[in-house]
Amino acid sequence: AMGHLNQTLSRSLQEAYPYVRPIPGDTTLWLASPAETIIILSPEELVRRWDERGIPTAMMTAFHIRFKLDEERLAWFQHSLRKSAGVRVNRDLHPVGLLYGLAYWNEMFSPGLQWFFRALEGLRVMVLVVPLVTLDLLLLLARRRWPVLGRATIPLAIAVTGFGGMVADLLIIFTVQALYGYVYHIIGLLLTAFMGGLSLGSWVINARLGRMRRERAWFGWVEMMLLAFWVLLPLVFMLLASPLIPVSLSALSVVVLLTLNALAGLLVGVEFPLATQIVLGEGATVEGAAGMLYAADLVGAFLGAIAVSIVLLPGVGMVGTCVVVAVLKLGSLLLVVTPAS
Repeated sequence: AMGHLNQTLSRSLQEAYPYVRPIPGDTTLWLASPAETIIILSPEELVRRWDERGIPTAMMTAFHIRFKLDEERLAWFQHSLRKSAGVRVNRDLHPVGLLYGLAYWNEMFSPGLQWFFRALEGLRVMVLVVPLVTLDLLLLLARRRWPVLGRATIPLAIAVTGFGGMVADLLIIFTVQALYGYVYHIIGLLLTAFMGGLSLGSWVINARLGRMRRERAWFGWVEMMLLAFWVLLPLVFMLLASPLIPVSLSALSVVVLLTLNALAGLLVGVEFPLATQIVLGEGATVEGAAGMLYAADLVGAFLGAIAVSIVLLPGVGMVGTCVVVAVLKLGSLLLVVTPAS
């Protein structure tokens, strides 16, 4: 696992810089530069320059410099990298370094799960999409055979929406971190944007529920808007990560991501009251409808948080994750808009 992590760091740096020099140790230091100096500078030259400058140090000595840059140590390290050939390159929209980092720490503290991370290394989007499409078709066929399953359609759609809402929030947070290198000083804004959109969506739809007819049709329209959101979101990610966006517009890009997070919350907030009204119209009590739908939303959000963190993001990247959620939302949309019999 450590070999794979080092190899992906090495390959990723080599794609961005012509000269890369690792300094192995308890913590491996990586030097990357457009100048050849970093790879041709010898330990003895570094010792000489260090002596010339007379830099006072308590821990660093000439022996330490020679030891860290010893040719045999570097040769051993390069050999270990060659044994880990074939790993993928870490990219902004597909942080496989996260996967190899998780695998490394898992190997140290819970080696029994190594099989799981090996499987993630070979994970591709279609490996997830094909079973999900098959499941969608089976649910449609089963609902036609057993119409009683129609009562589960709305809770299932809410569970998928909760799953997608959590995934959208986390993906946008990860995107800010990946593209701009910071997230903690605006994490409050990102979460506020989502919760603000959630509150606004609930307030707007609740104000209109009393005058609204054909709630199921409106619910279907919201499902379609959620599907459109998941189709367009990866396009926005790819645009923001492309060289077409100059550094001078980075602040504007953050505003775009904040707006997307608010939109994700808005659509979730709009759908929940509509779902409650539909379930109440089918004969459920207020307590039963609220409890069932809230539970479905929480289960979906819980699964989304787990899946995106340890499976989807490291395994298939941000664009692949959006494709998976879009397929899930397409399935829930078809269940909502197609007749039960």
